Amino acid sequence: MALRETQLPLWMVFICHLAIVAYYIGLRLVNDERMAVLLREENKTLPGYEKLGGKYKFLTQINLLIQLGFFILAVFVDAVYLFHRHLYRLAYLHSFANGARHVRDVIFTTLAFPIAMFIVDVFWPLYLYDRELIYPKVLDEYVPLWVNLYEHLFIGVVVVIEMALIPHQYPRKSLALLIICTFGLLYMGIVFYVAYFGDYWLYGVMRVLAPIYRVVFFVVMFAFIFVVFYAGEVMNRFMWGQTASQLSPAAEDREDTLTRKKVR
Repeated sequence: MALRETQLPLWMVFICHLAIVAYYIGLRLVNDERMAVLLREENKTLPGYEKLGGKYKFLTQINLLIQLGFFILAVFVDAVYLFHRHLYRLAYLHSFANGARHVRDVIFTTLAFPIAMFIVDVFWPLYLYDRELIYPKVLDEYVPLWVNLYEHLFIGVVVVIEMALIPHQYPRKSLALLIICTFGLLYMGIVFYVAYFGDYWLYGVMRVLAPIYRVVFFVVMFAFIFVVFYAGEVMNRFMWGQTASQLSPAAEDREDTLTRKKVR
């Protein structure tokens, strides 16, 4: 079973990925320009956005960058495989595409999918319980509802659609755990850095918790993202079968080589 095996024609997958990239870039440009005009006209500053990394210290914004980078890489891989009949003489390009494909799957399985679903699963229960714990009402003056849905709900829809489009090879557990732990510790470092040097917590829920419960909260959140990762692997296996998660890179490369020989 080749990794590119899918129920849809490859050109449709390529168009879907390209549309998602255009959607992300378009919405980002429109929203950033709209917010800049709003803040400039009213001579205001958005709380927490103007110092110590601006908006890119928030997990939601980091996730959007990860997803955009992932889908740009997916478009490149799709393009190489889609136009391989015209590019078969460029062996180095195929080799690079194979490597990019493995990187693409690692990014999706360990970062793009788990972080997006983590945000959706944590944000909305807190928002419905008491929005001040995660998304203060003051933000409604600057961020319309459609942007809130785009940043905290559509991100989950997109990764589920991506998983349904093509199978993704999950990396070795040791590598996956290393990547997730490294990202989690780095982001916790950002949170504590802002709390210490900026004298405020990024999220309201951290402000209301006592120190001991704050530690418990971090531990639970850290454990939960691993649960989301394993849930993603189960979903991938359910959609595409056992081999989708177990096919080795070496086997894939051999199939790609045979495919290119047939094309020639």
